[in-house]
This record gives sequence, C-alpha cells and structure tokens, in this order.
Amino acid sequence: MANGLTLNPLKYESNWRYYCPYMSPDGKYFIYSRKYNNPEKKGWAGVEKGEVYWVNADVLFDAKK
Repeated sequence: MANGLTLNPLKYESNWRYYCPYMSPDGKYFIYSRKYNNPEKKGWAGVEKGEVYWVNADVLFDAKK
C-alpha cells in the first residue's frame, strides 16, 4: 500500500506487446499501452485489441522508499 492506495500490479502476459511508456509533461502520471496481436498477422494489421494504462507517478516513486 502506498499513500493509502492498494497497488494491483498488471500480470505480464507474453502474448501482449507493451509499448509507449510516457511520463506526463507535469510529471504526475506514468502512461503506457499494450496491444494483443493475432499471431498470423504481422505489425499493426494483426492488432485485435489494445489497452492504455496510467498510474499516479507518486505511487511509483514512493514505492522505492
């Protein structure tokens, strides 16, 4: 628990591709995406679904303490 928040880590799944880590310009949020590909198709043509996640950056940095 960090800052009174319960952390629920996302389980890593190898059939998803994780990409586009990004810190918001104000440094308050960490954002990343993941996509699921149809193995028979390559690149963006095979994307069947995608998800975007964000987390308060304080949770990440406070967890190190």
